Amino acid sequence: MTQHAPSALHPAEASMLPCCSDAAAADASTRHVQGGFTLQFHAPGSAEGGSSQGPSLTGAATGDLAGEVFIEVLPATVAEGSARTVSQSGAKITITRPDGQLDGVAAGLLDHATGEHSNWIYWTGGTGSYANATGRVITDGPINLATGQEHSSYHGTLITRP
Repeated sequence: MTQHAPSALHPAEASMLPCCSDAAAADASTRHVQGGFTLQFHAPGSAEGGSSQGPSLTGAATGDLAGEVFIEVLPATVAEGSARTVSQSGAKITITRPDGQLDGVAAGLLDHATGEHSNWIYWTGGTGSYANATGRVITDGPINLATGQEHSSYHGTLITRP
């Protein structure tokens, strides 16, 4: 993966900005972010799951995006093969930090035999410092299917602009 200076905007990521002008793109700040998630799965309607109508996860992000995490899991598609069962799902994710709330959408795959999963999170904005945030991260790690606990890592980019 090619890394860019924190103030440089990769040309492929310029199209992800919620703006149309080169001047607005020049004001953007792109930075590489990495860290981890420690999350707990909650069944639909559980008190711990908050206002989510479906399954959810709550917990914490560490590293560059440290904060409180809430994930609302959207309905999944399950594919059963001869060797394994995998589900594809989407989610809405919110990370609450002292300088604002970072919102995103995720798409991912879960291996039902091992609990291994990968997600692609695309940042869609938020509040405070993240009002116009874009970028993406990839997460990888196991989910303990017996306890519902997840410990995963993330890495990717966060693009912010004033």
